[in-house]
Amino acid sequence: PAFTQLYLGVTSGYIREFNFTAVIKIKPPINMKPSYIFPLVVLFLFTGFIPKSNVEYEFIEFADITYKPIIAVTLNGKKAYFLIDSGSDITIIDHNVAEKYGFTAINRREEKHTVLGVVGETSEVMSTKNVNLRIGSSRVFNRYLAFNLKSLVRVTMRNTGFRISGIIGSDLMKRYGFVIDYANKRVGIQVPSGAKAKKADNTIALATPN
Repeated sequence: PAFTQLYLGVTSGYIREFNFTAVIKIKPPINMKPSYIFPLVVLFLFTGFIPKSNVEYEFIEFADITYKPIIAVTLNGKKAYFLIDSGSDITIIDHNVAEKYGFTAINRREEKHTVLGVVGETSEVMSTKNVNLRIGSSRVFNRYLAFNLKSLVRVTMRNTGFRISGIIGSDLMKRYGFVIDYANKRVGIQVPSGAKAKKADNTIALATPN
């Protein structure tokens, strides 16, 4: 019937996307009612034919995993190490390395927040300017805040030998579809094929980093 041929034409379109060449002909038995044909066609359409995804992953090996995963990144053209912490809602850069990496930490009266540090002290979170962060080959756009990470830096340095310059929080992880692969000691980051990265908006969710 014409109805059946119409749906098979759509199906053959999916087949061409997967680089298959196929000629499909269905001749229902003479006594088969049209009401039985439709469910069969729908089943054929939605089993085994999934459109291609335009998202690829780039994997970066952990530099260390003693405490939490640490990876090497590029901050304003210089190598740096960041801790990956899904327990932190925000991505933070240690304001003590602002001069070294050439970014600016800004205290804004209309935007004051405090967070609890690893040893119980509180400190103000500042906005940042001139931050260019690259993970692997990709520049990642996000809202970067500056915070005094002195205590965490000291603890991490003592336990791992790495001096971290920041924390990658769940905001950036969700934005770029992070996949933590503990078995192979690496992290995957989504790299959309042929798509430009979108800049982050000004909306953030503050929480106490773990």
